[in-house]
Amino acid sequence: MPLRKSLIAKQRELDLFERTGARARVEDARRQLESLRRRPSEGWWIAAIVGASMVIIGYELFATLGAIAAGAAALFVGNGIEQSARRRFEQAAAFAEEDLSAAVAAATTAEQSGDLFSERESATGYAERALAPAAERTGS
Repeated sequence: MPLRKSLIAKQRELDLFERTGARARVEDARRQLESLRRRPSEGWWIAAIVGASMVIIGYELFATLGAIAAGAAALFVGNGIEQSARRRFEQAAAFAEEDLSAAVAAATTAEQSGDLFSERESATGYAERALAPAAERTGS
């Protein structure tokens, strides 16, 4: 009987740990999503650096005409860099939203699943079904 009581207590502890862990995963996923949404865009400054570099190289190689041609090319290259950064951001946000919805679903399932053993079973070591007829026999 002491071993059964110990096993029941451990099972109840595991159930509590699962529910607590599921709640923590939801909060972590929510914080990750909010952090991602607040992060500033990075594409524009990378595109600006690349564009300025292209203009400088164009000027060094072909003078004013080279700088103008490099500026036109930099417009398209910079646009591509910015679009790529925007796509990466949108993919990361979509992944974070999916992670949050999966964590919420897991937490909901964990909260809705009933305990395998009741607190009374944990205290006595006997199954609830075994306790009910005994209570009826004694008139309780």
